[in-house]
This record gives sequence, structure tokens and C-alpha cells, in this order.
Amino acid sequence: MDCNRFFQGEQYVGGSYNPEIFGTTAPDEWTKRRYRFTAPEKGISTFVGLFILQEDDKTRVKEAVWDDLTVIPASERSAVLYPTGFRNMQTDEMGTVSVGSALFGELNQCREHLRLLLDVGGERKLLSADQNGIYSAQFGKIPEGRIKVKSWLLDTCRKTIEAKHEFHCFHTNDLNTIRGSVWLDQHGRTIMDGKPRLPVGIYTMDLTEKDLEILSECGFDFIIPYTLTLNYRPVGSQGKNTYNRILGALDVCRKYNLRVALPLLNEQAGFEGNPDRESIYRKMIETVRCHPSLLCYFTADEVTLEKHARKQRRREQIAELDPFHPVFVNDYVPDRFAQQRRICDVFGYDIYPITESKNTSLAASSAELDHWRKLPPFPLWFIPQAWQGWLTHRQMLAHALSGVVFGAKGFALYSYNTNTNKNPEITEK
Repeated sequence: MDCNRFFQGEQYVGGSYNPEIFGTTAPDEWTKRRYRFTAPEKGISTFVGLFILQEDDKTRVKEAVWDDLTVIPASERSAVLYPTGFRNMQTDEMGTVSVGSALFGELNQCREHLRLLLDVGGERKLLSADQNGIYSAQFGKIPEGRIKVKSWLLDTCRKTIEAKHEFHCFHTNDLNTIRGSVWLDQHGRTIMDGKPRLPVGIYTMDLTEKDLEILSECGFDFIIPYTLTLNYRPVGSQGKNTYNRILGALDVCRKYNLRVALPLLNEQAGFEGNPDRESIYRKMIETVRCHPSLLCYFTADEVTLEKHARKQRRREQIAELDPFHPVFVNDYVPDRFAQQRRICDVFGYDIYPITESKNTSLAASSAELDHWRKLPPFPLWFIPQAWQGWLTHRQMLAHALSGVVFGAKGFALYSYNTNTNKNPEITEK
């Protein structure tokens, strides 16, 4: 059983209990619970409770295990709008602006009635979607800088607004001014210095220079240092973090021809004595944006939807300060696949289909990637979970190829673990 209760301060202002019994007692199984509610109009906090049903054996201590509580606006259960087709959120010389639409439920059956009202800097156009559910229009020459975009998905038959989304795109006159620029093209391919590449990387922690040498010799061409930005230590040195130290780490990566997905994951203050989060990240981006070892920015790891507003601001900050590198996020929850497109240029899917249990298989990976395939095209990197010692080379290869089937054009294996659990043998496989 569960309940949903609303409070204004400490005062209870509403809520409900649901007597329906749900869940599972099997240790390796999960059940999904969807609960619709209407919150009070004024600002509130919410409490969600899970209750264990005690029947015959009242002396036993029981435990309810839950994961990934997500609140999704009702409007986004039918459709999600998101920016797409941009080069690192930059418009082209024709002022092209594109918005993707992911449709769910009955709205999928009435596509012919849908139109998008698109407002770019105050100029509005009413658009029909292409065969992939993408709305696109050219707004002519746009001045350099930030442009506000508003979009509304309209059902012209029912006269309703089914979804809406606001974001900022940008215009930079010359996007080819630095060596090492990276973007994703219309086919989802990674373009480096104007040429398509297949990035094959690996998650890492607390690396020494010897580790970088091993990873380079194993054929990887980029790393994702899976640490907080402010603890970023890819060369394994000790001491306080500084911007110059991060540049030094990137220099060492360049020595071994390794690019870096720079993690900007957490909103922490205090870097180099600076208490202001926004100025920390601004200086971080300005410091690394012209470094030839920079591949992209890694800004969200399996982030829940209530953090999206902050992550969207971070993406737009990056696009404004560094139009030469994309933003990467990863997740494994199919219900969030569409919304995650709002905060990245390329999405990474990181399922764990193979465990020690004999009952697991790659079928789980394929089943969830099928959710992705039903959405409009979007750049996809696949993240084979390859750190488990019991995986064979054949299993690793099969897992990676399952991502290829669903259109992945980049790979980031997980992982080359911390200095207490490094496994070069697995990395070489």
C-alpha cells in the first residue's frame, strides 16, 4: 500500500491513501507503481509513504525496498518536446530551429492533428512534423548570442495544448575556429575536426599515468573520469584541485591520444576558495574549452527529472561559453529516455543486463532499447557494463553489438575501476 501527502510548511493540506496491494517478495524482481495525483495550487512539499502489510507473522521485521521515485507532470505523460538537430545548441546560417516530439498513449494515434507553435525570439511559425516527429523551421539570419525558444504542441482536433517547452539556443558566426572541435551530425555520428569518428571509451577513476598508458594501448580513445569535477585526478596526484592542475591532467591524456569527457556533475562550491557555484563552472568551462583533449562535458549520471531545470541551465551555459563541444548524459530508465534529451546532445544508455545470476540475459538490454527505437532519432552512445569479472570476451562483444543493432554510434565501457580494484585483464578484453 502507499500514500501521498501534501504539506505547506508543517501543515497537512491534503493527500490520499491507496489500499491496493502491490510489490513483489522475490529478491531479484521489481514492480513499477504509477500513481496519479493533483497537488494543491500553493507551494507545497510532498511525502510519499510505502506501507508493509503484516498478516500472520507479526513478529518478523520486514523491509520495503524502493528505487527511483520520479514525479512527472501529467502533460508529459502524453508528449515530451525537446531541442534537436542543433550543433551543440547552435543554429546554422539559415537560423534553423528544430524541436523533437516524443508521443505516448492515445496521442500516438492522432499525429495528423498535431501542430507545433514555435516562437523564436518573438517570431512565430505554425509547423507540421516530418516523418520522424520533428518540427523544423528556418528563421533567417540570427544575430550572435542567446535566443529564447518557446514551443507548444497543439491538438487541432481537440483544441488542446498537449505539451510545451522553453529553452535557449545560440548563434556563433564561426564554429570552426579551434582545433579539436566536436559535434554530433544528423546521423548521430561523432564529428571530430570535421571527420566522422567512432568513439570507444571507458569510465575511469583516480588514474595514474601508467593507467592512461594501459588504456591507450588497449585501443580506447577517450575516458570518462567517473569522479566529481572537484576531485578530478586523472593522473593520480595528491593535493588541492586547481584549474591549472586540470589542464595538466588533460595534457597527460593528450600524450596518450586520449580524449576526456569532463565531468560537471555536482553543484559544489569552494573550488580554489570560490564559494559561488556558477562562477566556478564558468571558469572551468572557459579554462578547458580550447584544449585538444576535450571530447565533451559529462553533466548528468542517471539524473532524476526534478533536477532537469538545473541541468538544462548547465547545458545552456556550456553552449554559450563553448560552442565547440557537446554535452553527454547517461541513464538506464526507459520512462526518462525522452526527457533526458532536453539536457544533452548525445545520450548514453547504461543497462546492466549480465549479472552473476544465471537468469539474466541480453534480452533485457534489447527490450529496453526498444523503447528508445520508438522515439524520434537522436544521437546514442552505448555503455556495455564490462567491469564484472565473470564476463567472457564473447559476452562483452555480444553486449556491445546489441547496442549497434539499435543505432549506437559510440561506446563507453564501464569501467576501469578505482585504484583499489583495477583490472587490466578485463580492460584488455
